[in-house]
Amino acid sequence: MSSPTKRPRSVSDDGSDDLSQSFFEDDMTPKAPKRRGRLYHEISSASETSSRSRNSSRSKVSSPSKQQRDAAGEETGYRIVSIECYEDLQPESLKEMRRVLEDIDYGIGIIPGNRKDEFQRSRFPETAFFDAALATNLPSGVDWRWPDMLWVDDLFDRAAEYLEENEAEAGWNIGIHAPILEWIFHKDKPQPRFLDYISCTSTQISTMFKPTKSKSKLVDFCIYMQPGRDSPEQAAIDNMRYRDRPSRSINHVDSGLLNKHPIAISIETKREGEDYTNAINQMATWHSAQLRSLCYVSPGITRTLSHIELLPGIIVQGHDWNFVATIQRDGKAFTFHKLPIGTTRTRQGIFKVLLALQYLEHWIQTKYWSAFKTDILGMGDIAAVS
Repeated sequence: MSSPTKRPRSVSDDGSDDLSQSFFEDDMTPKAPKRRGRLYHEISSASETSSRSRNSSRSKVSSPSKQQRDAAGEETGYRIVSIECYEDLQPESLKEMRRVLEDIDYGIGIIPGNRKDEFQRSRFPETAFFDAALATNLPSGVDWRWPDMLWVDDLFDRAAEYLEENEAEAGWNIGIHAPILEWIFHKDKPQPRFLDYISCTSTQISTMFKPTKSKSKLVDFCIYMQPGRDSPEQAAIDNMRYRDRPSRSINHVDSGLLNKHPIAISIETKREGEDYTNAINQMATWHSAQLRSLCYVSPGITRTLSHIELLPGIIVQGHDWNFVATIQRDGKAFTFHKLPIGTTRTRQGIFKVLLALQYLEHWIQTKYWSAFKTDILGMGDIAAVS
């Protein structure tokens, strides 16, 4: 399909040219803070020196908005478009995913009615509950779970405190985002897990798949697929990465577990109020590199993705979780943004995040894994471990 001629809407009101923080600061995920003491003061002094150096060269750094415009014209770049527009570009799988995630975000019929008393003091609207009289809006086939209210209250209170105290991104990742991912992917059952998550704040894109002109980007978490250690799928992955793959990695990165376990969902996080344009640029750059990796066969030889129709991603900005997705058309990556999927700002919003993630988990197991095996491993449909 040819590239669209319709002019895309502006990305966001957040996408300004504000350079109050350097581009390098925005891209890097901060490490957990040290305790104050002699080491703290040594680091603080070094940081002040580094800050002065950055300030002297700040004018040389392109703004996030300019980086986005430049990327649209690069061969290894990307275009960022509204998920509400360009439906002619969106595969049916993305349209269906949007419908389910939108239904969850509407919040109608998403909690079992037999738990109404437990949630009564949280002032959930009556329409949030489903029973024999009010059918659920949640799709069938998913093994839906709901947390107890104590867990929700604890997360809600902690997130509110983090915002009030202006907690750093690393604090949000450890104290808020990781427990949510833990609840989703580390269910009360023994190994093996087919899906798991990992913090990857320092994981770099491999040289082979980096954009030719744009700056390389990082993300904060990846959800990856791990077939059984002795499974034919893992054997095919290992054979491919040792025989043909740059850095002996099945992914577009060279980093530990992600060398042998394919990435399914990528998550970028920012603090409340931080520049959204930086976040979407990071995700689009990361996804475009992932697409180049998926299409790579050997030097000078590429494949067409016939079954992998999209790469899902999540951008978390403080409390708010948003779904994004990247597709490939005529060799160019198009990143669609953004669809709200919940928030830790409210208790009901926390339920929405958990349900949206459970749906995406199910989609990976039933749709993406099958497409990956067909397109990348050349294998028939073998049931995923669940």
